Amino acid sequence: MRFEPLRWPGPAALDSVAYQTTLPWRALRAAHRHQAAAIVAQSPYEGLSALLVSRIAPHRPRVIIEVHGDWRTAGRDYGSPARRLAAPVTDRLAALALRGADATRAVSADTARLVQEVTGRPPTASYPAFMDAEVFLANPPSPFPPAPRLVWIGALQPVKGVDLLAAVWTLVGAAVPEAELTVVGDGPLRAAVQGLASAGGPGGVVWRPRLDAHEVAGVLDAGTALLLTSRSEGLGRVILEAFARGRPVIAPAVGGVRELVTDGENGRLAESRDPRVLAELAVELLTAPAAAAALGRRARSDAERLLPSPDAYAEATLALVEAALARSERATRSS
Repeated sequence: MRFEPLRWPGPAALDSVAYQTTLPWRALRAAHRHQAAAIVAQSPYEGLSALLVSRIAPHRPRVIIEVHGDWRTAGRDYGSPARRLAAPVTDRLAALALRGADATRAVSADTARLVQEVTGRPPTASYPAFMDAEVFLANPPSPFPPAPRLVWIGALQPVKGVDLLAAVWTLVGAAVPEAELTVVGDGPLRAAVQGLASAGGPGGVVWRPRLDAHEVAGVLDAGTALLLTSRSEGLGRVILEAFARGRPVIAPAVGGVRELVTDGENGRLAESRDPRVLAELAVELLTAPAAAAALGRRARSDAERLLPSPDAYAEATLALVEAALARSERATRSS
């Protein structure tokens, strides 16, 4: 397998534009070189380029589009305000790509619903995205820390609810002054986290901009629970990572989160993104380590059940490609 990263030498603000405008040519070159039977696109936006390649490449590779979350958030909750201006157009283009794909794949029931709403049919396949779980499952979970500590992991983007994190932590710090918060991630909203870390007052905040998988596992081991504040989630990779380390998750019931977190069994689920509700749930677990540990044991069991092995993931992907090829052959015969 070969990866060909796009290195854009110009202004960072144009990096996304450069990536999307050069992607069709790069994909066409790769498809021609490998005589690809199928192209798998990681989102409907890359799917547009894949469809263009499938139309002009002599051997007509089939197109499979994956849906890992609500693609509409990409134009509204990531990047610059200029992306929001283009969002109505990109929404329509994404829908056209999904309708034109030879096959689609969702990662959860929530993303499968999005696919069906747009295409009028269920996705060809639905299974979680692959993650290298060995780092998180290799060892038994560590004992819970003596000090109550929340962990938050994610890109510092609006879609991850950084504003909600700040509001929740203000309430938690006031209720449990000895509690600590570790934030892992970087992005355009880093100033909000830096402000929390330098504010002083009840509750200490540690910011870790970038960590590798082993270091993330260590941060989870040092925590009591993972706090999630996202506005939207396709499934929630970080939830599975926390589960694998035997840590319960506190989260609002958005997107695919409700498919992983069961309130009172492997975490605490809020039916709204009200900071007071999330703070109350966090305080409950931080002040009751035995209850948090019981949820963590179930979480570990769920991670072992939910996380696919590399072989299982490869078999599912092969079946998806074969389904795309078979569908295309049936369409060719009928025409």
